Amino acid sequence: MKCIKVFYTIFILFFVYTGCNLEGAITLEEHGPKCLAENANRFGRCKRNQFCDLNGPGGKEHCVTLANACDCGTSGGDCTGIENSNGYGYCLEGYVCKAENCVAVTACPDNQVSCMTTEGSKCMSNIEDDCRTCHAGYCFYQDACIPNNSVEACGANCDNCVGLYGAMGICYAGACKQNPCEKGQCPLGEDCVENANNSLACGESCEDCSKIENVANATCENANCVIDTCKDGYCKVNEQCLSNQRVETCGTDCLDCKSSSANITEAACVEGACVVLSCEGNLCNTGEACVNTNTHCGSNCDNCTVSTQGEERRCVEGECQITSCPAGMCQTQSGCENSTNQCGEDCNDCTKIANAATTECQSGSCKVITCNAGYCNTGNTCVNTNTQCGESCTNCTNLPNVGLTECQSDGTCKVHSCSPGFCKFGNTCVNTNTQCGDLCKTCVAPAVCINGHCENKLSKECNKTSCPVGELCCREDGHAFLKCYAKLPPSAICL
Repeated sequence: MKCIKVFYTIFILFFVYTGCNLEGAITLEEHGPKCLAENANRFGRCKRNQFCDLNGPGGKEHCVTLANACDCGTSGGDCTGIENSNGYGYCLEGYVCKAENCVAVTACPDNQVSCMTTEGSKCMSNIEDDCRTCHAGYCFYQDACIPNNSVEACGANCDNCVGLYGAMGICYAGACKQNPCEKGQCPLGEDCVENANNSLACGESCEDCSKIENVANATCENANCVIDTCKDGYCKVNEQCLSNQRVETCGTDCLDCKSSSANITEAACVEGACVVLSCEGNLCNTGEACVNTNTHCGSNCDNCTVSTQGEERRCVEGECQITSCPAGMCQTQSGCENSTNQCGEDCNDCTKIANAATTECQSGSCKVITCNAGYCNTGNTCVNTNTQCGESCTNCTNLPNVGLTECQSDGTCKVHSCSPGFCKFGNTCVNTNTQCGDLCKTCVAPAVCINGHCENKLSKECNKTSCPVGELCCREDGHAFLKCYAKLPPSAICL
């Protein structure tokens, strides 16, 4: 009895310290006391064909399912050093064990699973993700899941009728039986009928085509059931009737939602209608399609046709871009503007007008409101010229009796010379008694300055008869008084 207790104690210790368990979990030496994954069992163990990923989603431990576990040809199941393995006898997700190596699996459609067969990685239909169990109504046969109404795989037990009954074996009503009829015939009631084109007894399995799951109408052609139509709510796919609520066979049109529009990454079938869940890249998800159009642009589905300032826009690579602005407006990256620093079609910066103090953009043109001190505001410019001088915009050339003038930097006119017969006095041109004529003479009374000459206003003027013989009474052009002239000046006007 004592020996039995000692043996039992040794067995328990061996069980604990080697991590041996019926679920095929990894050993304690490999991953410590237990796996902290939420999907581990209460003993901290993962299920068979799983391993404890110490760096799972969110950095947490997670039990990961691995298909095709193997020892990669190494002793004791240690795959350390084998590329794409976890080092514990399993290939990583996306890889399977073949020829003592972990090789990449084949990418398959959503309704198929990539499994390792005798021919290598292969996409298989009607099989679970573990590549070990076929869907209900199917049996595993020669690297494929085939309907369980065939002679090779018949009924719930997937019996091989040929193996049981030889060439006369048939699968009839879900069970292997010996065909009482000749080859090419099936029993139907009390008779034997040809099985090539009889929909009630079709092919080697003597199948009643009308009883295929979810079939409305079916015929037998060349010893094979051919589905004509499915019941309402089902779609015909590869001689099967599948629900039209699946993402691959959705609605009355049996659409594959992922293929219903380009660039769909995820979709769903909701009440018989395809719904797009996500799109590739910078595309708009309208719920029905992934597009980039003028009305549905980019991931935010912007409507590029909406105008805020009369601009024209279109969708370019997922972004609404302005193609043109209304006449008189500046086109910028953010929109159409008429602002002080972006004015008109040429996008002029009104603040850069030389010598302007304040400016505005008015109807697409820069308008000067005020100029810097000493400058003339012409409306569009601020200048200091001979014809537009200073804040009053004086035309220096129009000053009375001036000759040469200049607009100075302080905005005032400077007179350099006067018209003939006028005196430059300071910054003016005059003819006065004290500044008379070009030489600016001072006229002595009773003489006065007349037309740039000092004239004696009190001297007696001649008349037509008062001049000596040979002289004439004339007024020289530019002089105020009549004089007697023996020699007439060229500009004399005589009585």
